[in-house]
Amino acid sequence: MKAEKKKIFRVLGGSVLILSGMTGAAPALVQTAQAQPSDSNGALDEASQYASTNVNDVVVSNVQGFFGWTQEQITSNDVIAQLFNRSTICGRAYEPTQQDASTWNIEVKGDVQNAFTESLGELQQDGANARSVMTCACASNTAGGSAIVNAEVQGVSMSDLIIKAHPDASVNAVIFTGSDGTSITLPYSYVLGNDAILATQINGESLDASVGGTNQLWISSTAAKYFCRDVVSVEFATLDQQPAAPNDDQATDTDYVNRPNVGVLEAE
Repeated sequence: MKAEKKKIFRVLGGSVLILSGMTGAAPALVQTAQAQPSDSNGALDEASQYASTNVNDVVVSNVQGFFGWTQEQITSNDVIAQLFNRSTICGRAYEPTQQDASTWNIEVKGDVQNAFTESLGELQQDGANARSVMTCACASNTAGGSAIVNAEVQGVSMSDLIIKAHPDASVNAVIFTGSDGTSITLPYSYVLGNDAILATQINGESLDASVGGTNQLWISSTAAKYFCRDVVSVEFATLDQQPAAPNDDQATDTDYVNRPNVGVLEAE
């Protein structure tokens, strides 16, 4: 996860303030510039008139400050448990399992050359092991909302599991099914391209210390509603139509796709 440079523009009394941020608590220089001439629709002119009648014109030169943020901050398991370890998740009743993840069996099936059933422990011993800092955010979390966490996730790498299963060239979907019957269908290319992990540990502890259960699917840049819990089977399928990706405009639940968020650490 990499922090990116950001720019914030605000119109105040006909002046444009430009704030450039850098990773960490880096200094940011605020400069003033004259507003651009009115566009053909008069939008800038109208905004300038509104600002002039509601805010005193103030031009300040050589203003310095700090704008800091991080995308590597780790959320404690206690906080994660308060947010995501619940008996009802994403509108569904959920009864978390309590089992040693190393003995939990995953059935891999479908349009593959090598269908198999192995425990998560066996898969990890065979090299299908991944560790990554990932984000988990509620699908309905608004910008600035608290239902978002960062965690160090360890478990079975889906990319390694795919290599072991060797799916047919026609496969365009992956179906994850949990122990309670919950099923999540995702595009095959999306699973490959978003570093999917069947998590067995979060922040170095078993899942009962954080999200609950024995294992959970984690996918980068994806809302937590797709994080299927206690996965018992992974099916590679060739569907007549590839399913829409979670963040695709054609997804049937576009009102609930994940929203970006930011954590401001310090401002002066």
